[in-house]
Amino acid sequence: MDADRSELLRAFIADEGNALGCRASGDFWPANHHHIAGLMPKASKLLSPAELEDLYFHLLRLDNAPAVKTGLEFEALQKAYSRALALFPVGYPVMRLDRIKGAFLFGRDDVGWVGSTEPLTLEAYRSRRTHLLWFGAFAHLPGLLAKAAKFKELAQLPGLSCLVADVLVRADLRGSLPFPAGGPWTWGLVMLSLQSPGEGEAVVRKLVAADVAPGARETTLGVLRRCLAAAGRQDLEPLLT
Repeated sequence: MDADRSELLRAFIADEGNALGCRASGDFWPANHHHIAGLMPKASKLLSPAELEDLYFHLLRLDNAPAVKTGLEFEALQKAYSRALALFPVGYPVMRLDRIKGAFLFGRDDVGWVGSTEPLTLEAYRSRRTHLLWFGAFAHLPGLLAKAAKFKELAQLPGLSCLVADVLVRADLRGSLPFPAGGPWTWGLVMLSLQSPGEGEAVVRKLVAADVAPGARETTLGVLRRCLAAAGRQDLEPLLT
């Protein structure tokens, strides 16, 4: 049984490896992602360390941040992300992970470190991954805005709102605007940043100055006004004019 499970994971790795050589993504994942997901908790026991790193590398390429629990798994994940950094400039379909997501999860991207340069811990990665999944679960803006109190609670976590603001201020946001382009998780990061006085202002200025089409700009400012109201940051509304 374990041999069959290992071979399924190896088939995925091989398929994506071949696709990467053609500057594409593979065909195995769409039909087997649910089987692969079910094997992830045991992947470190089914594969060699090198194979585990390859597995994580291709999952990151496909915009899937693996859940890891052990130091061995975390080490393989960090090595995989280091390999994936070079693919950010290549973009879709070779690299589907958004640079903003990568920077938030790992504290760095292909440009460099974001915020603190202290080594990422397993606990920090797991926490950030949980937050990102929650941000992405909102199907519409009203649902996200209704959780303003939860965003305020998250902002109390040491360094989190500062990291988020650093990620957003440095990012190219054109692909993430207006809502829900790029995914609701982007606006989850915005809502979190608004809970911090200094960081919130920097993010608002970034959004206002974003180089987007006129129609997208008006929509973005409208969404931003609603975010400011929900976060109780009406003091920043003059920046929108």
